[in-house]
Amino acid sequence: MTAGVTCKRCGTVFCVDTEEDCFYLSRARVLYCSKACKRKAGPGFRAQRRERRKSTAKVRNQVSALRKRDGDDCWLCLLPIDFAIADINDPMHGSRDHVLPRALGGDGTVANLRLAHRHCNTRRGQEAAGLSAAGADLHA
Repeated sequence: MTAGVTCKRCGTVFCVDTEEDCFYLSRARVLYCSKACKRKAGPGFRAQRRERRKSTAKVRNQVSALRKRDGDDCWLCLLPIDFAIADINDPMHGSRDHVLPRALGGDGTVANLRLAHRHCNTRRGQEAAGLSAAGADLHA
């Protein structure tokens, strides 16, 4: 009986010798039928990790620029943000809030960003710019 592994890029079935060979190839995470398909598929794991590291540095630089520009207060509730909080799931942890949400066409530039508590940012959701009806009720 013959079996095959499907190439993630072009959909070609390869390794049609025996089921056992295909099992070992699929376990070894062989995803592409050729080096050309792998190259055309895009960056590998290491390149993606490099990009994530660049992205993390970019976020840190943006937060530092926002702190210089706006101070350490949440732009939604006007209470101070405690940047010593390490737990990113803490509701009072600082986050970057998009004035014009990305879902509504906003971009990720510093001009469109403000500092906000994670809780305030989440409660605001995809509303357009401005305070909610009552800024103080964001922490309720």
